[in-house]
Amino acid sequence: MAQRPIIDDVEGDELVAAAYRLDAYEVGRLLYDGVDPNGLAGGGRTALSVAAEMGTWLIVEMLLRHGADPRVPDADGRLPYDIAAGRAYADVAAELERTAAAFVEGSAGSVVIVTTREDIGDAIQLIRVQVRGDDGSVTEFAMQTGHLAIVTDLETKLGMRVPFTELAERALSGPAEGAVWWAVADALTPRADAETFAAAARLCDSPRLLERRLGADVIGMFGNGDDMAKEPSFHARAVAILRRLADREHDPEMLKWVVTWLGHRKAPALPELLSLVDHDGQDVREAVARNLPAIMSAGHPDGLAALIRLSRDPCERVRDWATTGLAIADQDTQAIRAALTARLDDPHLTTALEAARGLAARGDHIALGPVHRLLTDSAAPGLYAYDLAIEVAEKLGATDLIAGLRTR
Repeated sequence: MAQRPIIDDVEGDELVAAAYRLDAYEVGRLLYDGVDPNGLAGGGRTALSVAAEMGTWLIVEMLLRHGADPRVPDADGRLPYDIAAGRAYADVAAELERTAAAFVEGSAGSVVIVTTREDIGDAIQLIRVQVRGDDGSVTEFAMQTGHLAIVTDLETKLGMRVPFTELAERALSGPAEGAVWWAVADALTPRADAETFAAAARLCDSPRLLERRLGADVIGMFGNGDDMAKEPSFHARAVAILRRLADREHDPEMLKWVVTWLGHRKAPALPELLSLVDHDGQDVREAVARNLPAIMSAGHPDGLAALIRLSRDPCERVRDWATTGLAIADQDTQAIRAALTARLDDPHLTTALEAARGLAARGDHIALGPVHRLLTDSAAPGLYAYDLAIEVAEKLGATDLIAGLRTR
């Protein structure tokens, strides 16, 4: 199957060619190997310029993180921002279909043009338009739909201050947690100014759930932590808003993120989190288990009791985070040891190894049980499980086990 050039002459630079093929894996490999992110193909295009045109938000993110310069124009003087902006609100499928129709115009034989859409995550689609000839040939035109998220990222990189209302409108035009949503949040949260904070706070009082969710995400990340020392009042006000949302919200997804941002800010919000320990939504309970250690004062009996309760949760992820919180607690009590011991036989091996880590730190050799289990487990639990097991074995001086773990 041939891919026809939507962009002329992308040869001469392997990174540019990989970006044109929408090959995120190859782009990542080349960047990791040290390829120049600003190299030019024969047609005068950089990989960032091509990725901006192809709508591949993930590739643009990788290129920017590795030093791609958004100020490098193409041979026609267009910046990557200009290229992405030209397609930000376009019907990509219709554009590709027109390209395909022009390609087959006047050709001999009959052809069929077939358009497919594939959701690839982050509220982005991969659009494929294939020209299928009666001779069995297939020619494909492909593009992704991440142009608006790319525009938003490049505005931030170029220092362009887009009004809050315009950015919010972009985010609210699609689903929460899509590429545009997080690009907007990333554009707003570093501003750390009173105008942006006030606008986000107003969203938190909106009757619309999606608007409250956007306000909470901006408030939760506001300043990205770097500017809180300069404007400590923002932090205190953000915590007050988030605590209020934790008290009054009912939507599980909203509560999950409110709890997450309270943990991010290490907010004094223990009563709010304790009230959610038995919430029906497992994502809410997981967020509580994950963030309790960050917000409770060391050794707080109610906080530790909540983690012990959550370590027995029917949801695997909840148990895992609660067990991790108990494992890293500074306190050494019989109740903590009993809770960790109860998790040594957890069906989720990583949870059992988290419990083992906590017991090993307290000098209890019973912790070696899950390490032996890992050595005989036919499943592939992942590198983190081996890291945990090696840590347990090292703390308890089990040198014979360490050798076996490192050779698996």
